[in-house]
Amino acid sequence: MRLHGTWSEREIYPHDPEFSTVTFRPDGTGWLLWESWSSSFDVQRFTWRIIGPALLRIHFVRYLFGTWTIDDARKVTYTVETDEPEDRVLVTTFKITDELGFERDLSDGTVGSRFKREADAEDPTA
Repeated sequence: MRLHGTWSEREIYPHDPEFSTVTFRPDGTGWLLWESWSSSFDVQRFTWRIIGPALLRIHFVRYLFGTWTIDDARKVTYTVETDEPEDRVLVTTFKITDELGFERDLSDGTVGSRFKREADAEDPTA
């Protein structure tokens, strides 16, 4: 199974008031999206590469925060209120089975370590 694509916590924790998705694009870029029922969100954009057997390096380069709204047609709109550079590196092991698992949370306090494959997504703040 490949790492490329979008992975979500939504099916793992279906009743949580917040959840995260992580997208790994084939070009070595990606993003973490954290969303809350309170209408807050944040996006952490990153570059990534596999640096050894089941060993992943993620370099976070941009942090965006804001609110989301949903219209009558169920279209979600993201409004960015904060857009800042970020320079943080995470090195972690990973394992792909029917889930994508990491040895540690991808972002302390908001993004966990277990995800299930989801339909590929576009960066909501692009």
